Amino acid sequence: MQVCTRARAGGSPFPQTLRALEADHARGRASLAFAAAGGALLGLWLLWFFQARVTLHAVTGAARLEAAAQAHPVATDLAGRVTRVYVALDDRVEGGVLLISLDDADARLAVAEAEARCDGIAARRALLLTEQAALREARVAQDAAGDAAVEEARAQAAAAERAARSAEAEAARLDPLVSGGVVAAAEAEHVDALAGQRRAEARARAHTALRQRWDSARAAGDRAASLARLEQDAAVLESEATACAATLARLRLTLAHHQVRAPVSGVVGALTAPPPGALLEAGQHVATVIPDGPLRVLADFTPSEALGHVQVGQPARVRLDGFPWSQYGAIPATVRRVAAEPRSGGVRVELDVDAGVAIAVPLTHGLPASVEVALEEVAPATLALRSAGALLYPRAP
Repeated sequence: MQVCTRARAGGSPFPQTLRALEADHARGRASLAFAAAGGALLGLWLLWFFQARVTLHAVTGAARLEAAAQAHPVATDLAGRVTRVYVALDDRVEGGVLLISLDDADARLAVAEAEARCDGIAARRALLLTEQAALREARVAQDAAGDAAVEEARAQAAAAERAARSAEAEAARLDPLVSGGVVAAAEAEHVDALAGQRRAEARARAHTALRQRWDSARAAGDRAASLARLEQDAAVLESEATACAATLARLRLTLAHHQVRAPVSGVVGALTAPPPGALLEAGQHVATVIPDGPLRVLADFTPSEALGHVQVGQPARVRLDGFPWSQYGAIPATVRRVAAEPRSGGVRVELDVDAGVAIAVPLTHGLPASVEVALEEVAPATLALRSAGALLYPRAP
């Protein structure tokens, strides 16, 4: 009875051995499971490390939106006192619309004076041209009358010459008859006297014809001289009219410069004009007009990030400062231009905002932003090797 009790109290060693063996088997299976899982994870990691693709980005926070067309600064062409400002900041304006007017009273008076002077010259020139035309017509008529008078005098001289020759021939014919006693001497003397008279008349007619020709030529010369003087006066007036027109155009241009107008259609992006009554200096900036059209993104990258890496056509994402990208998203863009050399320590990159993409933020000129340009896709192993190379061979400063 006592022996059996001890046997029961001490217990048998066989069940304990079985339980120990079962625990060892369980731990072995767990180790194998963990080893298999670790091997699988290692295989997956190695597959990812050598086969996966990781996108490398060039990132900059120095970017902003700008109008694709260059903004137009507006400045005054001359000094003057502001009389009125017609626009306000962020107003939309059309090209040529009046922005600011300056005091133009003196300029208007100068234009009025020049207009009166030009009108007077034009009136004098019109009268002179009328007189010139009348003189030309009279010259034609007077030249014709002079020619007719000369021809008439020549005809009369020719007729007198013929009459004189006829009388002289008659006297010559009677001379033999007088000697023969056929004709009385008195009759012959009468014929000789008549022949002398006819010859004197012929000479007078010839001198008259010559004088008439000289008088006609002198009158024609006087008329030509008068016409030449009128033409000279007309040329002087033409020169004065041209000079007056140039002066008037210059004064009108000066008057127009008292009105500052928008160079293009767009939005008033800046307005620095002083209030009415203030003085402006010539060339002083008064406004900036942002032209209509698409927007572009201008970003400045460090030379090490941009040169040789950022290429035309690469996709990019633009995140606007002040508009969380988690709420408003990023704006897709594409690299359009890359500067060939750095300037002011950075490389300028221009990007076009992709068309047809819904954007929750109203895009305006001047919005600051950050840009991420997708450069290339590489395996993590390649990226690790590049990082190791950069650590082993650091770039000289």
